Amino acid sequence: MNQQEERAERYRDLYLNAQAGLSASSLVDGKVIECNDWFAKLVGRLKREECLDQSVVPERAVGSNVWEEILSRLRDEGGVSDFEVKVGRVDGSFTWLSYSAWRVPGSDQFECVVSDISKRKRLEEDGQKLVTHLQALEAQIRQVQQMDEVLGVLVGGIAHDFNNRLTSILGNASMALSKLPLESPVREMLQRVEKGTLKAADVTNKMLAYSAKDRFAKEPKVLDKLIDEITQRTALKIWCSDTAPSAETRSEESIPPESWRGSGTVLVVDDDESVISVARQILEHAGFTVLTAGNGREGVQAFRAHAEEVVAVLLDVVMPVLDGEATCREILQLDGNARVILMSGYDEQGATHGLTATRLAGFIQKPFLPLELIGKLREVLEESRSAELIAATSESRSPVLK
Repeated sequence: MNQQEERAERYRDLYLNAQAGLSASSLVDGKVIECNDWFAKLVGRLKREECLDQSVVPERAVGSNVWEEILSRLRDEGGVSDFEVKVGRVDGSFTWLSYSAWRVPGSDQFECVVSDISKRKRLEEDGQKLVTHLQALEAQIRQVQQMDEVLGVLVGGIAHDFNNRLTSILGNASMALSKLPLESPVREMLQRVEKGTLKAADVTNKMLAYSAKDRFAKEPKVLDKLIDEITQRTALKIWCSDTAPSAETRSEESIPPESWRGSGTVLVVDDDESVISVARQILEHAGFTVLTAGNGREGVQAFRAHAEEVVAVLLDVVMPVLDGEATCREILQLDGNARVILMSGYDEQGATHGLTATRLAGFIQKPFLPLELIGKLREVLEESRSAELIAATSESRSPVLK
């Protein structure tokens, strides 16, 4: 055997034993002229001899025109690259083959390389399943978040209205208690009403804190934090401040001090008549004249008409027509020195969230005791008068420039 024959023999051995499907076929009828065992195995035959002089189409190929398409592209384009074919197996499973074929120049034959790409396709399919699963999970998270937001609005609305009822109950009970003699047997009953109302207020404050997470939070949430928050909030694990005074502590200091008396007009702006009524009683008992408005727009109009006599504005946050934030801004535009005290069932941080750049005189949380309301007014008015006195003194001491 000469050198050329040895090289040809080695080439044939490499061809027949290659770990890839190799074949040469007729472009006229697709019959196999030569192939190796690996090719036969991939297309569903036991031996290469079963493929020779046969028009070999992968058994159970998904799509009846697969082979015709390959031949057509070979004739028209001269070759195909990575043409993927899904093939069914006898056991009912599937495998994926990749065909790369090219026309032999100057002949009516083509050569072909067939590869098993089943593992890659499984990874792709698994990846697509994962993407689909994540998309479904994302949709579920959005749905839960929407439900959570709806629940927050519902809870907030109920708690807001209930808190206004508690404000009226607490204020009226405390005012009645302040008018009774110390030896009256009714005092103990009214004190129990106070304590019970304050404990109920703790519940509404927790509900409002829950709803305020959606009402006032503006920061974007990453997925893991959002899932954790949804889990906690769906279970209604609602936080409350550990430093808030107890119902017993607040009720023990409920009687308004008789030693301090106010003067001037206080404008009370609230959409709940029961809150306006009890605020009027408390303020008039302390010596103030009371002007009222049922919404923010009426409140701005009342302040504009009585600005010179109004010493303070007691302003609710959640109201129709014009809410507390917008009302506060409009009042301060009319008079930058107006003393606006915001009142809300939300805590101060939540209620004043949108007014961080606005000069508020103070804040009081509903439901409040008469002592707390009068104490807040006294604090605001005395601080304001002290500031005015300091400013006047400083002005009087300033040298006159000539």
